[in-house]
Amino acid sequence: MAQAKNAVILDRFRVEFSDKKGNTFTLARPWEFLSPRALQRRSRYGIPIALDDLPLAERYVEVVKGVGAKELVRSRWFNTITVQADSNQIAKIIKMPFVKSVRAVSKTRRLKESKPGSLQIRQKSYKRLANKYGYAKAQIEQLNGILLHDMGYDGRGMLVAVMDGGFQNVNEMPFFDSMRTEKRLVATHDFIDGDDFVFDHSNHGTNVFSTIAADLPGLMVGTAPKASYVLLKTEDVGSESLIEEDNWVAGAEYADSIGVDVINSSLGYSTFEYPGMSYQYADINGHRARITQGASRAAAKGLLIVNSAGNNGGDKWHYIGVPADADSILAVGAVDKFGERAYFSSFGPTADGRIKPNVAARGFETIVASLSGYVVDSASGTSFSSPVTAGMVASLWQATRNKTNIEVIAALQEASSQYAHPDDGLGYGVPDYYKAYYILSDAIIDASSDQETFLNTADELNIITRNPLFNPLNPDWYYIRMTDIFGHEVYSRDETATTELHRHHVQFWDKLPSGSYTIFIRRGRNTYNLQVMKSH
Repeated sequence: MAQAKNAVILDRFRVEFSDKKGNTFTLARPWEFLSPRALQRRSRYGIPIALDDLPLAERYVEVVKGVGAKELVRSRWFNTITVQADSNQIAKIIKMPFVKSVRAVSKTRRLKESKPGSLQIRQKSYKRLANKYGYAKAQIEQLNGILLHDMGYDGRGMLVAVMDGGFQNVNEMPFFDSMRTEKRLVATHDFIDGDDFVFDHSNHGTNVFSTIAADLPGLMVGTAPKASYVLLKTEDVGSESLIEEDNWVAGAEYADSIGVDVINSSLGYSTFEYPGMSYQYADINGHRARITQGASRAAAKGLLIVNSAGNNGGDKWHYIGVPADADSILAVGAVDKFGERAYFSSFGPTADGRIKPNVAARGFETIVASLSGYVVDSASGTSFSSPVTAGMVASLWQATRNKTNIEVIAALQEASSQYAHPDDGLGYGVPDYYKAYYILSDAIIDASSDQETFLNTADELNIITRNPLFNPLNPDWYYIRMTDIFGHEVYSRDETATTELHRHHVQFWDKLPSGSYTIFIRRGRNTYNLQVMKSH
């Protein structure tokens, strides 16, 4: 049959093997293919080393490559290798007895060479703000994350992977100076070009990464400024095809193998440029797409995946994409500074009726680092609400390392503004990470205890604090903060108690609208929180 005019000839294929026979690796020696940190995670959470952890049978790979096919990426979880091959080579591969299936995933495309831009501003001439977080303060306050940071939980000791389309200039931008000085960028890999240079092709990943890792006090501090990082380029910014899913899975497997704790993926797919590859809403069901299967597999290995819900809320498609539909991961919607859903934030539920997105964070006019030296900018999209969340998740999990990824997700949902009435726009709503910390810490907070008493009416709120260990020569320092249901701060004050029975009158209580409020008190090394209700 003659080739149709203008037909697209695909030459990249996903080859699935039938087994892993003859593998030189064994489950009895997992340290040969998983790092000590990865094994520690498996041990901590009781996750067994399984057959899908084993690398591919190398002899199968060599036979496939022996017909002239070029290896691109591989997956041990799904026992596949993605190759570039012509029709004659594929015809030979299909007939190999150990090949279970072959699927076309893309067409070879020559990447346009990209050179990192130069930084024009290197002097410290930016306008500093008085607060440490600079212009990013509001997006962290909305999640009540500053109190968590104040307790020392700022991502330290956690390993976070960011998968994106490129991280232009991250290797020299001043926002990441401390990360480089402290050697907290532990690994990079480009799954598109097959090398380790990721600092090109796109500034999307740069902006995304800055919301987590930036650390320039007075200008911008991210949600996990002291974590360690892995930067992975899995997205081909010049095309949209199924091979992106293979790259993503390869990235997730790499992250798993080196012991990553949290993955941020500000990526999502629904429509591809080649016929027959795009998804229908019925496919957004948590198990249809290979990338969704990969996200679920990563979660089963103990990683916590944070993924953007998508920006199609105002489009005909309307719904989340993949892998946001995966079970056991956090799909993140976007809100503005007032906690309202951003107009573009994609809707759930999944086709099988599960609540998505799970939670939300600032994704409208989110503060990000600019490539122009000591300058910040704003950007909108669930691409940014996702990393804001991922950094806070890393900080929260640092504080509660004995809890599993599933327990962390459950606590965040319970600590969110719409927990009692989730919807298909924001899921459970905007989390309060300080509240989630208490849930995960199994803390019992009793308003009638001899620690804190809250006396409130419609017109007056008083806080009475008792301290049995009060010492007049070393008076206690109190930090009192109150937020509304969206995490917006409505009141705060620092003060020192000078009597054993300390009464604090909350100013402006009579002017606040009716509703539920959360009060946080930090006294010395102890912290407390309680819900109070105002009604007229």
